[in-house]
Amino acid sequence: MKKKLQYRMAFVALVAIACAFLLYKDKINLGLDLQGGIHMVLQVDVDQALQAEVQQFREQIDNEFASRKVTYDQTRVADGKI
Repeated sequence: MKKKLQYRMAFVALVAIACAFLLYKDKINLGLDLQGGIHMVLQVDVDQALQAEVQQFREQIDNEFASRKVTYDQTRVADGKI
């Protein structure tokens, strides 16, 4: 029983020494984000975002008219207006 415990302790010590050696030998390479070497700027194209919003709203109106069976010729978007 004591022999098994001694083998386990030796194994744990060996693994701990191996891990310490590997950590000392090979430094961890940090990515650019962790090194502070990245700069990212995000911008919104306002005109395109507004056009998409108006187009989506026009589609909602078309769907609402269709669900209520309202007859109409067409819906158009001109100068940001429906």
